[in-house]
Amino acid sequence: CAKKYWEFVRNLRNDDRVKDGFIETAHITEDMQESYMIVNYKNYRIALIDNAPAGYVGVINDEIRICVHPAFQKRTTQQNSSPPGNQWKALLHRPTRNLRNQRQHSHFEIQCL
Repeated sequence: CAKKYWEFVRNLRNDDRVKDGFIETAHITEDMQESYMIVNYKNYRIALIDNAPAGYVGVINDEIRICVHPAFQKRTTQQNSSPPGNQWKALLHRPTRNLRNQRQHSHFEIQCL
C-alpha cells in the first residue's frame, strides 16, 4: 500500500476494538510500523469506501491478514445487489495479483458474520 496509508494501518492494528482478532497484540509504534512497512508495503492493499480507508488486506509468508475499521463493519453498499447485512464491497487502492501474477478484480468482498 502507499506510504500515505501506513499510519492508517498502524492505528487500525492498535485499535482496541479489533485487537482481539490478532495473535500478536503488542502496541505498534510509528518507528516499528515504518520499519515493517518499508519491507512489506507491497504485500498490503487498502480498502476504500468513498475514498476513505475502510480496512486493509495483506499476505505475508502465505498468511492472510485482513482488518476492517469498526465504522465499516456490517455495512452494505448501494450498488451491491446482495441482501442488506450480507456483504459489502470496497474498492482496493491497487488491483491485486494472484500467485501466478495474473490481474484480479479491483474489489474484494467481506462476508459479514
